Parts: sequence; C-alpha cells; structure tokens
Amino acid sequence: MGRGYSIVCVGDRKVLGDVINGFLKDGKRYGRSCDVLRVGENNFFFTDDYAGVVYFVYRSRAASEVIREL
Repeated sequence: MGRGYSIVCVGDRKVLGDVINGFLKDGKRYGRSCDVLRVGENNFFFTDDYAGVVYFVYRSRAASEVIREL
C-alpha cells in the first residue's frame, strides 16, 4: 500500500494499528488522508486531499462502553 491511504495509531515509536483505512482498494483510489488535527482525547479532524474534504472523527459512547468492558 502506498503512503497516505490509511490513518494509523502510533505509540512508543511503533505503529499499533489502523484507525481508518479503505482509501485505496484493489488499486482504485477513494481518497487520501493528508493531515490530522487532534481536538480532544477521542476526537480529531483529518483532511482528504484527493476529495478536498475535511472529516471529523469521534468515539461514540457505545464504543467507549465496549472498550471499558474489554
């Protein structure tokens, strides 16, 4: 996979896993994440320079409750 086609979580200088992916599938480009701006503990904006849009991502209460149960 090329650069810019997923957003990953990084900790302790290593990639922990994908947060968002799917911008490139079967060689077809659907978007390309560019910049990330964290605006809270569980919220961030990211830009898609292919589509020319800004997305806001947040963790829902339901997801937070599931994570606490793990």
